[in-house]
Amino acid sequence: MAFTFNKIFAGTTSGLYFKTYEDSVFTRIANMPGPNDMILDSSNRIIIATNSGIYRSKESINVVSVENEMYLPQSFSLEQNYPNPFNPNTTIKFNLPEQNYVTIKVFDVLGREIKTLMNEEKSSGTYEINFSVEDLTSGVYFYRIDAGKYSETKKMLLMK
Repeated sequence: MAFTFNKIFAGTTSGLYFKTYEDSVFTRIANMPGPNDMILDSSNRIIIATNSGIYRSKESINVVSVENEMYLPQSFSLEQNYPNPFNPNTTIKFNLPEQNYVTIKVFDVLGREIKTLMNEEKSSGTYEINFSVEDLTSGVYFYRIDAGKYSETKKMLLMK
């Protein structure tokens, strides 16, 4: 979040917003999938790095202060692994809105457990796990997250 003399800029998972101190609502100024980082360049323009690219504001701002606010997810989610198809490594990303005991397991198409990637208590936040295989054959595999009452399964493809 960046503060100027009369505006507040905030990056969220749905875009970049600003509001003036007189306004009660934020106005969207850019449509993005979500910021991974927000900084100011040497000419005081906001730069946001996202999964889909890097964005810079058109005009510079007069900065009063910059606050580094960590993004905390609002809901549980399990994202599609990437790359997919993969060989021999892939990344699995998930979001926890609250502290929970998390289990992530990989299964073959017959439902047999192949590997447990995580089995521990985690605080709220966004996490990534690297899944590396060397002894599996090409084919379809599934990964499942269980966190409290939340459970979700996704499909991934190993191509050797």
